[in-house]
Amino acid sequence: MTWILVVGALGWFGVHEWNARKETATDRLRYEERLHETQRTIDAFVASTGSAADWKITLCQSGNVSHILTADLQSVLLRSDNRPVLVSGDLSDVRQEDGGYIITVSSRLCRGAQLRIEATADPGRVADVLAHRSGRIGYVALALRATTVQKQPDNPVGGNDGFGDGVIPEDEFLVRGQCLEI
Repeated sequence: MTWILVVGALGWFGVHEWNARKETATDRLRYEERLHETQRTIDAFVASTGSAADWKITLCQSGNVSHILTADLQSVLLRSDNRPVLVSGDLSDVRQEDGGYIITVSSRLCRGAQLRIEATADPGRVADVLAHRSGRIGYVALALRATTVQKQPDNPVGGNDGFGDGVIPEDEFLVRGQCLEI
């Protein structure tokens, strides 16, 4: 009788483990497919807009930059060839101004820095985004022709107990320009 219980328990455990691994493999395949689909969408967006997409990699992986300066961002965002750059992040605001729109996007940069992008956009581009949003505004990609880059006043992040503990300074840069596509 004990032998039957042991074999039954091992059989149940084996089937359960096999199903769990099968589900994990299926989840992994779904994740990889979504990742590939996202990459195909980004590649198509970059190709259709002629955007420079490698600026962030160039900036963040250069070993000689330990702290990002305004000049570093200006060198990769304010392009002499007039090509737009691909920027992405959370769409945090849309406001009407002078017959058009200003869209604000927040994006994490490398090495403790953050970008706040304010871009002018024509009503047609913004109307499409607003019509297709559901709930939270969401994550967007822009083809941006940047015109200015400014460092903002220090932006401490974290809790402050009065002694400065837990406060991590984060550089924030304001990038203004024109949204050519969203």
